[in-house]
Amino acid sequence: MSSVTLSPVRRAPPSSSSPGAVPSRAFPRGAPAAGLTRRQRQKLFRVVLFALGGVMAVFALAQSASAQVLIIPESDGYGFDECLTTKSACGAVVADAWCQANGLKASKAFGRAEDFSAPPGEERPADIQPGSFFVACGEKI
Repeated sequence: MSSVTLSPVRRAPPSSSSPGAVPSRAFPRGAPAAGLTRRQRQKLFRVVLFALGGVMAVFALAQSASAQVLIIPESDGYGFDECLTTKSACGAVVADAWCQANGLKASKAFGRAEDFSAPPGEERPADIQPGSFFVACGEKI
């Protein structure tokens, strides 16, 4: 077997006053990053933050408008008319169950179909039978 001799490693003394500090060659002290001044970087940060907030607001509005409406005929045989017309606690349970049975999130609103008004930009379904009920559910699960 051959023997390996190791030579000692020489380190340069740190150039700053604090011990162990490593000088940055990429951004020397006092030089602006990427050619921007501090004020320009702050302004750029604010613009990007404002634009990001606007995009998030648009997505939030799009999500809130994605409710799906279920129309339940009066003659379905379940007998839950009293719950859905009086807007009682049992109506919320029935509405949530209808939404979950159709693969949607919890109900947002429910009641008689005559009281239903379509969201702006959408038309009210024309084939609603008199005495029916509506349940507005959240987006898909």
